[in-house]
Amino acid sequence: MLVFCRTRDGAEVLARETRQRLAGLSDPVDGILFYHAGLSREERAGVERRFLPSSDAMLFATSAYGMGVDKSDIRTVVHADVPPSIEAYLQETGRAGRDGNPAEAVLLVSREDERFRDGLGHGRDRDRLDRMIGYARTDGACRRRSLAALIGQQPQSCAGCDVCDGTAAAAAPGEREILRFVAAHPRRFAAARAAEVLAGRRTPRTERGFLDGLRGYGDLAGWERADVEEAIRELILLGRLRIAGWPWQGMLAPRPGTAKGGRPAD
Repeated sequence: MLVFCRTRDGAEVLARETRQRLAGLSDPVDGILFYHAGLSREERAGVERRFLPSSDAMLFATSAYGMGVDKSDIRTVVHADVPPSIEAYLQETGRAGRDGNPAEAVLLVSREDERFRDGLGHGRDRDRLDRMIGYARTDGACRRRSLAALIGQQPQSCAGCDVCDGTAAAAAPGEREILRFVAAHPRRFAAARAAEVLAGRRTPRTERGFLDGLRGYGDLAGWERADVEEAIRELILLGRLRIAGWPWQGMLAPRPGTAKGGRPAD
């Protein structure tokens, strides 16, 4: 397995954390390594001696060094961070399966990727990363078709992405309840107040406003209010919720085309 990381520190931290998590296995992975320009020539040679002949080693590498790995039978390429462009993603995932046998690509995306993008200011680098994040956030569309469209090619038949083979991740915990609540009460609550109601918190504010009688009150009882608010903000980033504009600034609203129950409209 080859894992691409944005920074040297990221590669080292993920390798160490993976070692710790897998240390208790009865048959531990032989070789969880990191690889980047900060290593000496001898250290890099040692990593290569362990990784190249292995069938189960995991290599956490920065882009330049991961691309330089000459190993044809890599079965899985993982991006722990969203790569800087669609072109970089295609090149890096191409390190898997060069022996002609089936291989897998896994792309992880988090709010940290948005924070990194926002720190780039305005310009071509930000635009390229924004397109890549948009692809990573795509929900319900064939991955191969989406990639082909982004690079201006004709869509090809899919060899089995997670959307087409039905293994794409299901709705996140709490997603259904949150979307249903916002669809029932559009442009009425900001994220913090909606989280309070969904978590079923009895506070002077909820009691004074008779919010404990609302549809959806307590649907996520047992959750911490902060966890509900975090889930709401994640749905906003994913585009499944939106923040309403004037005159309802800051209020939550369903995305266009969402039915009253929180489902896409027909």
